[in-house]
Amino acid sequence: MKEIKVKNYIVKGDTIIGLATKPFKKTIGPSTWGSLTSFDDKFSDEEIVVGSGAVLTYGKIGNINEVYEIIKRKIPNIENMSINEICSIVFETVYEYFGGFENVNQRMKHYKDMDFIESEDDYGKISDLKGKNSAMCVERAALSQNLLIDLGIKSIYKSSNIMVNGKLETHAYNLIDYNDEYYIYDATIPTFDDDTKTITPLVAKISKEAFESISMPLFDGCSVLVSHYNPLQKKDVTIVYDCDQEKKLIVDESNSKFIR
Repeated sequence: MKEIKVKNYIVKGDTIIGLATKPFKKTIGPSTWGSLTSFDDKFSDEEIVVGSGAVLTYGKIGNINEVYEIIKRKIPNIENMSINEICSIVFETVYEYFGGFENVNQRMKHYKDMDFIESEDDYGKISDLKGKNSAMCVERAALSQNLLIDLGIKSIYKSSNIMVNGKLETHAYNLIDYNDEYYIYDATIPTFDDDTKTITPLVAKISKEAFESISMPLFDGCSVLVSHYNPLQKKDVTIVYDCDQEKKLIVDESNSKFIR
């Protein structure tokens, strides 16, 4: 993980280093809950916001060692593979691990509110949702994060507000830096690749400036507008990622640039 300077702070992973304070850890989640909105390393013991009702609900990644073995069998070597091919297989692996979305109403039963967590054993684990058909964006983005980094891909887990067809939601997704090209990866709202006729989580290619802004863990950000077909829900979607920001980027088939 790298050290990121933000105003008078340095952020490294889930730790904030202040100029006049001792280092302290923060949760990874939406900024509205005082969390760090991005994380650039493999999840291991970090607290991840998985629910934000009346009481915050946190989870941890858990033991996902078996999925590393699965991805190594599917992708023994990323040489001569395109980023789209790599990410499509990661998406496929995540889907196989968690299953679909038939039981999402059971999802929060796997986690405890923070008021009831007294020891490490009380944390709900993302790995507990294996095969339960109930994992949502947080779990799928977190698992994608670990798999991408395990393959040597620079990935950032991001949590922010988004606007989907005019409806405000809180969402988790990934930001990828690969060979000096930058992408939004979305394992929950993917798109369809007409060339390969496959589902791909790479929903947008963005500029370096947009990537650097949207990936900041504190204060800064960039709204990115993307329209595409979602094959999981079988409908067209227009999404504004990190929709609360003043900086804006509109992505289309011909060009992408900042609209300030």
